[in-house]
Amino acid sequence: MIEPRKLFIALVGADAVLAAALVYALAVPVSEPDVPAVAPKPNYVQSAALLPVVTPPAEDFTEIARRPLFSATRVGIPASAETEGALPPDIQLVGIIADTQDKLALVRMAGEPLAKALHLGAMVSGWRVADILADRVVLEGAQGRVEFRLDANKPPKQPVAPVVPNSQ
Repeated sequence: MIEPRKLFIALVGADAVLAAALVYALAVPVSEPDVPAVAPKPNYVQSAALLPVVTPPAEDFTEIARRPLFSATRVGIPASAETEGALPPDIQLVGIIADTQDKLALVRMAGEPLAKALHLGAMVSGWRVADILADRVVLEGAQGRVEFRLDANKPPKQPVAPVVPNSQ
């Protein structure tokens, strides 16, 4: 163990060194740091309070109110006058998908390699999907209603020739 007298002398010496450092720090003047004289760039932000707010009239929102965005019964934008009188679209009914909540008709448009899923109310070439049944889809247009059936895609059944047993 260290003698108490040597420990006391060591602590007094450390105190003397710290006291000298404190006197030096207080006595010596602090110099000003050199800061370059660069003007800051002005930051122009236009306040929202300065911009006028113009609310459109309520009549502009009648189409939005008629066709709510998140409604399951939302219908497409009405077809233009040039497509309303058109012939029924050239489509092929590929399949029907139905569950307890929704029905889909899978149709392939002429010239397209992949089928497209249509909900009830969807628009196809100016014609609206009016009904989706187990074996057909019904489109409604300016010229009336037209049905596309699943069995229309099947090749016609060829009659089977009766086999006549040989009587030999």
